[in-house]
Amino acid sequence: MGGPRVFIIHAGEDKRPFVYPLFNTLRQQGLTNNDIFLDQVSIYTGDVIRDRIISALSSESLELAVIVVSGWLLNKRYWPKLEYETCLKNNKAIFPIWLDTNKDNFNTFGKHVGSYSPTLKQLSAWRVQRCDVSYQLPNIAAEIIRRLSNVTNLQNKEVAFERTLDCSPWIDHNDIAGVLRNYYDLLADPKTRRLLLQQTQTLLTLETRRWVWKDAQITVHGPRMEVVFFSGDRTNKYVVHLDGDDRPINSVVEKGWRLWLTDGVWAVVTAPWRLLKGLAGAIRGSDKKAIENE
Repeated sequence: MGGPRVFIIHAGEDKRPFVYPLFNTLRQQGLTNNDIFLDQVSIYTGDVIRDRIISALSSESLELAVIVVSGWLLNKRYWPKLEYETCLKNNKAIFPIWLDTNKDNFNTFGKHVGSYSPTLKQLSAWRVQRCDVSYQLPNIAAEIIRRLSNVTNLQNKEVAFERTLDCSPWIDHNDIAGVLRNYYDLLADPKTRRLLLQQTQTLLTLETRRWVWKDAQITVHGPRMEVVFFSGDRTNKYVVHLDGDDRPINSVVEKGWRLWLTDGVWAVVTAPWRLLKGLAGAIRGSDKKAIENE
């Protein structure tokens, strides 16, 4: 059964602060791009937007419609409402998320929801203060996945999952380590594989070069993990294999010519500084030795 399993109904203004992070968190927890209908990802140039949306919402594969209810959405009277009503018409399960900033436990917000749609207000919703989005997202994504049928706990999955995460140009190694941290809960046997993952993070974060070139990519296989970190024209800048409990981490550094050239230029530029630093260290050492001999 092809087609999306989850449809995210939202206002465009909530894309950056909430919807994109939710989409990425769902992917990190096991769903694929094809499992999630998000207009920016799922609608292609030349598609008739209305037809594409109605088709997805009417599809037998669609199991859950996530509606991000915010002040922005409540002011939209066409697309979000059309999508929500189409879900009701097709008897799709609804997962409402109330997203707002308030100090009255969503009481006033709830009245606005009731004015927008009495049926929507009657549904129990996951309530998120905007300041708590990053904290709440992993739990929200986990609950969405739990609602899907035929979902196997990834921690107990015998067949390894595979995720490919495309990194933005000039991604920071600390960002890469952060991506890997998102896989903690997907790893079985915390005494071994989590330790290996921590060691991998250390290697990536402490690696000499802080920034990597565009076209960088991480591939994560698990629960017996293999982390592959590419940069440049698909040349290996750093490769880490975590494919066994007792096997040590093997790191491979194979830099393309551009990286070698950059390293060479950087070495020349910083040579005087390193020389001065070495001389300063030698002088301090001599002074310390002289003091000790007095």
